[in-house]
Amino acid sequence: MPLVLLYDMLYASKSKSNSVLARWNFYMFTNFFVYFTSESSSDLKKEKPGLVNGDDLEHLCKLVEVKDGGPAWIRMMDSSTPTMTYQAWRRDPETGPPQYRSSTIFENATPEMVRDFFWDDEFRLKWDDMIVSAETLEECPSTGNMVVQWVRKFPFFCSDREYIIGRRIWESGHLYYCVTKV
Repeated sequence: MPLVLLYDMLYASKSKSNSVLARWNFYMFTNFFVYFTSESSSDLKKEKPGLVNGDDLEHLCKLVEVKDGGPAWIRMMDSSTPTMTYQAWRRDPETGPPQYRSSTIFENATPEMVRDFFWDDEFRLKWDDMIVSAETLEECPSTGNMVVQWVRKFPFFCSDREYIIGRRIWESGHLYYCVTKV
């Protein structure tokens, strides 16, 4: 059974604009791994993912500032609508899986709106047809760490996939650093 691991991070910053409307730039970074295992889903459920910590925040900051020492990013896509601009890049580090970076600029959307939209698993079940179920397994009020379980639909020839996700948000003014580890 293939097990897909994602390491996603979201960063929001206010863009410079002469417009009255607020423009916010959201960066998403993804490392993508696929490997095969003979373990059953119930065996995987017993293992806790590493909780998101300060090292993850430091790594995200280096990625945002393009100071992580990795290879250059190669642009894959550049698309826009009247209310949104989207760009995507890819790079292949010497070791490890391919990495993906995307930037989305939403017109007239605050970081709080985007954070709440992506973090609301109950609402996600209504708009994301790929999610079969979502449940919060653990939540630490003092650190903000969460462990959630998602079950995602896959094409008919594949079984659904279960993800145990560790995630956390750091806030600094109107900046939000959102890190997700699967």
